[in-house]
Amino acid sequence: MSARQGVMESHANLDADDREAIADLLHGYAWCLDRNQPGELGELFTVDAVVDYGPDFPNIIGRADLVAAIARGQEETFAALSHHISNVRISPAGEAAADMTAYLYAWHRYRHGGPDGYLWGQYECRVRRTADGWRIARMMLRAAGMQDFHRERMHPIERRGATGESGLDRAAMTHTPSADGPAGDLGADDRAAIADLLYGYAWHFDRNQPGELGELFTEDAVVDYGPDFDDIIGRANLVAAVAGGQEETFAGASHHISNVRISPAGDGVADVTAYVYSWVRYRHGGPDGYLWGQYECGMRRTADGWRISRMMLRAAEVKNFHRERMHPLERRP
Repeated sequence: MSARQGVMESHANLDADDREAIADLLHGYAWCLDRNQPGELGELFTVDAVVDYGPDFPNIIGRADLVAAIARGQEETFAALSHHISNVRISPAGEAAADMTAYLYAWHRYRHGGPDGYLWGQYECRVRRTADGWRIARMMLRAAGMQDFHRERMHPIERRGATGESGLDRAAMTHTPSADGPAGDLGADDRAAIADLLYGYAWHFDRNQPGELGELFTEDAVVDYGPDFDDIIGRANLVAAVAGGQEETFAGASHHISNVRISPAGDGVADVTAYVYSWVRYRHGGPDGYLWGQYECGMRRTADGWRISRMMLRAAEVKNFHRERMHPLERRP
């Protein structure tokens, strides 16, 4: 049995209700944190949970200590918060456990009156099924980038060339359902697999993994990143283009995917649109770049599962971005 086939079989351990409940733990975490509700936040964790917010502080062990730490941070440090969760990916990790990763864009207003703080990062979690439902048993926060943040050091994301390992099963984070589904019909597993292609694209791009990124596309995929560059045609050329960009241009990146919409487009194909908020740090040392945009994609069911066959990037706006022109949104005048 191949590793990919093993992943396909293991996904049967988590149904759509499980996945919704697991993802909602992080949504609830953000809600309770931003509304200063430490007690309610604690109920989302197991009694023996371990939380790692960074390398300069000891792990928080146990629900009671977590509630106390959150309450203290709210009282002493945070005047207001907003944590935006996206790119949620879930994979089984045994009989009653699962691994989850998610992207985070966090805004902080501080009680000391300094400039607002920003963090572009990722959560890595182990969740466990309990008598009360799914709960977070382990959480680690990693950072792709920070600005005016209240901590000088964070665990870095596992970008190629950096050190650090969480122990999560990376291969299992990509959904690969059977290629034998009914024509023109998209079930819950299909939709999860299709959305996960964009989450996987962001994950591999931001961690400087061009080869793994390429595996999410068909061999003949066409990618259009903007009007001033030729379309990238074929998986091999895409891998080479992404690798070149990582080596020459990008020192760090964080692509936050949201608003994913999926519709059948025939026998074994689907159309997808999604929003993207991108933060980019450049090797040349200039100011960080930002893009607020949308992806328009075609997906195709293959013998290896769903893959991206066509991708176009459009921009609503850019700031300090490395390209002067982008395809605009099709906004009505």
